[in-house]
Amino acid sequence: SDESAFFARVREYVQTRHTRIQNRSKKKEIDFCVATGGSIETLDELHRQFYPKHVPKRLPVNDLGAMLEDLSRLSIVDRVKILNLPADRADVIVPASILLDEFAAFAGVDEIYIPHCGLQDGLLLDLVSKSLKRY
Repeated sequence: SDESAFFARVREYVQTRHTRIQNRSKKKEIDFCVATGGSIETLDELHRQFYPKHVPKRLPVNDLGAMLEDLSRLSIVDRVKILNLPADRADVIVPASILLDEFAAFAGVDEIYIPHCGLQDGLLLDLVSKSLKRY
């Protein structure tokens, strides 16, 4: 299907970025992965609903892979109807999951941490923390 071909292109694109990331990171070991934003928060919520061993704010990479397979089998319409996803999330959840799955595999991490705060919130907290250390 057109959607399957699109998912394959997304995965291929992400895989081509591995070399670029490796060059920039100078092959340093990655200790953990933190993700923010609507898609990862939606995945965390779906994980809570469908996985009895759910730990808040943590998404095991193995479960992400299983969720990705399940989500990619559903049409956008079914993701809205069956999973009650908003339409603007139902269309991006699979590509976002592919990105997260590929990055986690590249990084060699077992789980993704989800702080449930936006990037702007995190940057603001970081700036405040650095400012307080100066005084």
